[in-house]
Amino acid sequence: MPQKKEQKERVARLLETLERDDILIISSSKIRLTLRLATCLIFLTISTMLIASPLLSGSSPAAAPALIVGGIISVIISGTTAAATHRQLSQGIRLTLTSEEVRLENKDGDVIEKARWRDIDQFTPILSQSPLQIIKTVSYHLTDTGRERRQEFLDTAPTARKQYFLLSSPWTRNAGSVIYPSGFTISNSNIFDLLERAHWRYRSKRVRSH
Repeated sequence: MPQKKEQKERVARLLETLERDDILIISSSKIRLTLRLATCLIFLTISTMLIASPLLSGSSPAAAPALIVGGIISVIISGTTAAATHRQLSQGIRLTLTSEEVRLENKDGDVIEKARWRDIDQFTPILSQSPLQIIKTVSYHLTDTGRERRQEFLDTAPTARKQYFLLSSPWTRNAGSVIYPSGFTISNSNIFDLLERAHWRYRSKRVRSH
């Protein structure tokens, strides 16, 4: 499997950089996010036309509600995804790894989410519904101590978080899991592999040092 070998080698090089510099920054990919934004806008336009067509064309009353409801759902999904993608693109969202923790930041280094390696229980890939089961993004699950630290961080009401998440809810604040966005300069499968291996390495070091 040449592809898997290449992935392992790339992740190994990234880990070497992290070990050497004690920091590794994975930026958002402008190309990937721009393509995603363009796709969302195309779907948004088509969905708007679906809503308008039954009203303007005088199509059968039986078919009109289904088209309108389908169009509205598509508008909501496309619009929400487009807005989130635009924020990620304009704010320069990035993943920053150190030997101590992993952070989700904006381009100015302001923190949106952060967790110490020892406070993370495990990383989990979120898979697509297709038969190929491609990794869409990655989430992590916190230990009890990690949840407490996250609450303390959220209580500071970080400005970067407010700018990135237009809406917040108690469920999000109390969640024991955090989902990362996708669209970085390396693939989601590489990110998952990198985070798992960094977690194993640095969490083990912290445990041994204590």
